[in-house]
Amino acid sequence: MSKHHHKGGLPWIFNPYEIAFSAYSNSGKTTLICKLIELFKDDYRIAYAKSDAHKFEMDKEGKDTADASAAGASAVVINNADSRARLEQSPSDEVWRSLDLLEYDFVFIEGYKNETRTPRILILDDKMLPELEERDLTNVIAFVGPNDSRPSETQSERTSIIPYFQRDDLDSLKTLILAQFQAKKPVLKGLVLTGGFSRRMGQDKSAINYHGTSQARHAYDLLSKSCDEVYLSVRDDQQSLPDDCEGLPRLNDQIQNCGPASGIISALQKDRKAAWMVMGCDLPLVNQEAIETLCEQRNEHKYASTFISASDGMPEPLLSIYEPKSLARFFQYLAMNRNCPRKILLNSPVELISQGENNWLDNINTPEDFDRINNILTKAKR
Repeated sequence: MSKHHHKGGLPWIFNPYEIAFSAYSNSGKTTLICKLIELFKDDYRIAYAKSDAHKFEMDKEGKDTADASAAGASAVVINNADSRARLEQSPSDEVWRSLDLLEYDFVFIEGYKNETRTPRILILDDKMLPELEERDLTNVIAFVGPNDSRPSETQSERTSIIPYFQRDDLDSLKTLILAQFQAKKPVLKGLVLTGGFSRRMGQDKSAINYHGTSQARHAYDLLSKSCDEVYLSVRDDQQSLPDDCEGLPRLNDQIQNCGPASGIISALQKDRKAAWMVMGCDLPLVNQEAIETLCEQRNEHKYASTFISASDGMPEPLLSIYEPKSLARFFQYLAMNRNCPRKILLNSPVELISQGENNWLDNINTPEDFDRINNILTKAKR
C-alpha cells in the first residue's frame, strides 16, 4: 500500500476523475501535461495539481500578501472578480486536499510518485527505463516516451500489457484518458421523494392518481427502467405510503428537517459509489422521454445533471442526477445552515439540460395546479 493511501479513505487524491503523471525531474512531464490541457480545455474544466518535494514559493517579495506571511500570518488569501488564491503555512492534509478540486471536471496531477490509488502515466527517460522492472506499476495505464517505437525495457511479460505512446501522440493519449474516465462512470440508482408535507395541496401528492397508479408508484416505475435500483424516500414520521407501493424498497431520511436535501443526502450516503437520479412526486408530466433525455445528457464530471426550467431559467433539483462527489457539496452547504437543493445547484458546476418545448417541469402544489395538469393529461390521451 502506498504511504499516501490510508485504509478506509477516499479512492482518489483530489477528484474521482484524475490522472497522475509520474517521472523524474526534467523528463518533460510538465510540457506534456500543458499540451494535454490545451487539448482538453475547450470541452472540460481542468485543474492542475503538483506535489513538490522542495520548499516552494507562490508570492512575490514586496507584495502585501508576502509581507503578511513574513510577519507571521499562517494563511493569506487574495481575491478579485476573476481569481482567488490561498497559501497556508501548514502541511497538506488528505481530507481537506480531497475537497480542494472537486469542482473541476478532472485533474491532471504532477508528482505524487508513491501514490498508487489513482490512474498513472509513466513518462520514460534514461533514468526511468533501467529501473522499470523494479517499480510498482499498480494503476499504471500507459508508458509515454520520446521514441516512435516501444523501448525494449517495456517488452517483458510484466510491462508489455501496458500500452506505449510516443509523447507527441496527443490525440491517442486523449482517447486513452477519456476511456479511463468512462470506465469509472458510477452506476445509476433512483430515488422517489415522497416525504413532502403537501400543506398547500391539502393531500399527499405521492398518492394522487394521474396515470392509473399513485404518483409515487408511477415515478418508481419510470426510474426503474433506467436505474439499477430504486427506493422510495420517506421520513421517520411518514411511513404510510399508497397501497400500490406496498413492498417497494424504502430509504428513511438519515438527516431530519432539511426538506428534500434529507432524502438526497441519505441516498448519497447509502451508496457512496453510485449516482442517484432523484424525482419528486409533484412532477406528473415527467415521462419516459424526459428520463431518457436526462440519462443521455448526464455529465458525470459535474456535481449534478439537471433540467433547467424554460419559465424561470432555474434548475430543477427534483428531476436531477446527483454524482457521488455531490455529497461533499451538500455537507458544505449544511455546515453553513443552507439546505435548499436548488441553491446548491445554482452555486455549483452542474450540467444544465434544456427541456425544449416540453412541459416536464410543470409541478403541482395547489388544487388549481391539479386541475390544470389533469386537463393537459386528458388532452394528451385524446
